[in-house]
Formats: sequence, structure tokens, C-alpha cells
Amino acid sequence: MKKFIKKFGIILVTVCLLFNTVSVSAAQTNVTSKYKTSVTKFLREFDGFLGYSAYTTNQKFKYDDYTKTTMLLYAHSWVRTNDTVKSAVKKLTPKMKHYFTSGKIRLVKSSTPQSNNPAYVFCNKNGRVTYRGGDWGGEYPRGYVTKVVKSGSNYIVNYNVYIIDEFYNTRGPLMAKYQITLKRSSGHFKFKNIKQTKLNRWYQ
Repeated sequence: MKKFIKKFGIILVTVCLLFNTVSVSAAQTNVTSKYKTSVTKFLREFDGFLGYSAYTTNQKFKYDDYTKTTMLLYAHSWVRTNDTVKSAVKKLTPKMKHYFTSGKIRLVKSSTPQSNNPAYVFCNKNGRVTYRGGDWGGEYPRGYVTKVVKSGSNYIVNYNVYIIDEFYNTRGPLMAKYQITLKRSSGHFKFKNIKQTKLNRWYQ
């Protein structure tokens, strides 16, 4: 009798695990055709920084408040180099709430080595926003959505960033691949998480 109960218990646990696996799998839906255009439009604003984050393999991409802040600074001219940090915080805080599910405006001090993290290309130097990078010259990065999967309330996006020749308008080598998690709030997408899944030595 005890052996029967033990075997029955094992079978029951196995069935429950299988059912749970099927349920999780079933909750994921490929919605690429429905959301590819709108997701691309949302992400393209940030191609510059996502491309810059793949410019050197010496830096390590990390999704945190410094990265979120730099994404906002890199994408638009809401704040310009040499603006005060105090002014930047005031201008960018509403943008942070609009584009990200959470986060605060943060800049590293100018004494922090830029080589550690691509987000450190902007810094706080004597209370002012300072840019420590260059420009793209005749090239620029552009991202392409390859897949969008809806999992619960999350939208998981596979996003590949390539270098584009500005003169010929042709797509060059792959720079990096990202897995980006988005949420929809107030009728628009917000960043929840970004992972750099592949970094290519495109410039060598």
C-alpha cells in the first residue's frame, strides 16, 4: 500500500510539472506581425546608444539607471552638453517615467573611467552634463526587430543592430543583438529590461 501511495505521488507530481510547463509555454504568443512596426518605431529612437554600446568589446553593457539616463541623453537633445545636472534631472525625470517602468536620473562622476561601461560616456563634471564620446562620421547604427513574443504582460523583443553606411545607405556588419523586454502602459511601450545577447567585433 505504501509503495502504491509513493508511486501515485510521484506520478501526480510529474503530471503537475508537465501541466505547468505546458501552461507557461501556451502563455507565450508570437505577435511579431502585429507589433513589429510599432515596436520598431519605439526602439529606433535609441539605436544610437545601442550601437554605441557595441562599439567596443572592452565595455560591459548593464541595464541600470546609468544606462537608462544615457539612453535618454543619447537619443534626444532634451539636455545638451554643459547643461547643469540639476537642470537635466528636472527635464529628464518625466521622460524616465514615460520610457521606462522604473528608474532615476543618475550620472557617474567624471573621475569614473569611461572604459568600464558604455553608459559612462555621459558624466557629471563639476555639476554639468559632459559628453566623452565622438560622432559616427559616415556611418550610423540601425536596429531591426526580428521577433516579438507576448508573455503575460511582457513583450519580449529580439532586436539586431547593424552599422549603416550613410553615403550608400547600405546595411553593414552586425554590431550586436539584444533581447528587450517591454510593457505597455497608458497606450505605449516602456522598457522593462535589456540584455545584450551577442556582441560582434564588427569594426575589426
